[in-house]
Amino acid sequence: MKFKLSLPVVLFALLTGTSAFAGQRYLGSVPLTTFDGRDAITLPACGTLSNPNLRAVQLRVSQAPADIELVRVTFGNGQIEYLPIREQFLPGSETRWVQLMGGSRCIQRIAVIGHKGAYSPNHPAVVSLFGWE
Repeated sequence: MKFKLSLPVVLFALLTGTSAFAGQRYLGSVPLTTFDGRDAITLPACGTLSNPNLRAVQLRVSQAPADIELVRVTFGNGQIEYLPIREQFLPGSETRWVQLMGGSRCIQRIAVIGHKGAYSPNHPAVVSLFGWE
């Protein structure tokens, strides 16, 4: 059986990556240092293809251990939601999907409050943020 892909489908797959088909979307990464800090990512304008409404977020830690206290989510309408994490993570570990209050919403900014673990003096912990559409 032959299978033909249309040009729009192929372009969509190339531009958004394969994670878009699974409902996951990479939002960005922030480095955590040894000091308590507030590292944040700012997302594109709401209502665009590059920033759709999301239902949940997930954090994935790499390069060094991390102590994450909470995540501060700022929505497109200016409302703020604090997601308590209060957990220590090893490189390669991740949080569960944390549901956002109010259902599917547009996120404007996400701040991660925490620091890297004590046993990694040379590298910052990198926290990658993902959203679920």
